[in-house]
Amino acid sequence: MIRVNVPEVKDMSKTPVKDEQETGDNGVASDDDHNNTTESKDNTSDDVKGLYKVGDKVDAKDCDMGAWFEAEIVELSMDRSTEPTTVLYHVVYDGYEEDEVSKLSEKNVRPRASVKLPWNQLFVGQIVMANYNTDEPKERGFWYDVKITRKVSYFHERLNFCLFSVKFLRNFTVL
Repeated sequence: MIRVNVPEVKDMSKTPVKDEQETGDNGVASDDDHNNTTESKDNTSDDVKGLYKVGDKVDAKDCDMGAWFEAEIVELSMDRSTEPTTVLYHVVYDGYEEDEVSKLSEKNVRPRASVKLPWNQLFVGQIVMANYNTDEPKERGFWYDVKITRKVSYFHERLNFCLFSVKFLRNFTVL
């Protein structure tokens, strides 16, 4: 199954900083920010403005395995250990008994993917989310960002489709 994010038009007046501070470059924290952060204790979620708000349903990346999971934002805070100061999204992953809160930078949180693409809308070079199980490839697995490298359809007793792709384990930039 293939899913993609529907691009949303963001209100550019909602920058991920408090008190309209300048963010400089792109206002995104590094990969390791989910573990090693220095947060300002005097900021509450009401004081922090980001692209998402408390209660939003999002896709959140597990930075250790590179897979995306459905989650809900439960709190926002400022990470003052980065330059420029960035927003941290505190998320709880859906469907897991542990209510462990993970702190993620903005680049590891995105709108929940909801569009399923039919075969005729997939093309080589496209980046999509694909479900893959590394241990049991024929079973349902986790959602990863992949770049389609080859697309094959063939007939053997019935019409079959085969999609080849490269799985991204780290963040990437699409030009």
